[in-house]
Amino acid sequence: MSEEYQRLQEEATAVDCEIQEIQESCRVGSATELAALEQRLDYLTVKRASLTKAMVLVASVDDAAFAEKQREFVGRLPQRYHSQGSRPKVIEFPGGVRVTVSIPYFHRQ
Repeated sequence: MSEEYQRLQEEATAVDCEIQEIQESCRVGSATELAALEQRLDYLTVKRASLTKAMVLVASVDDAAFAEKQREFVGRLPQRYHSQGSRPKVIEFPGGVRVTVSIPYFHRQ
């Protein structure tokens, strides 16, 4: 498991704990409090979903099957391409979730 995946997993656990804490201990006494609670839960839900998407992306990019499919795809292209190695790419998801993945780059020979 990569460092990036572990970081995302730890952040997801923290979000899960916060949601659980709200569920177990939060009570509302007014419409204003309810609106604030709804906003917080909406944000946490979006963030949690984004963390899950980011973890899937990181795991997929790090998978050997991904690299094999990539080689097959590049090999089927009508023109020849040469690998320029991998470059870090930052991807931003809703909820303030950012993930850096190492993406292979190719150019035509």
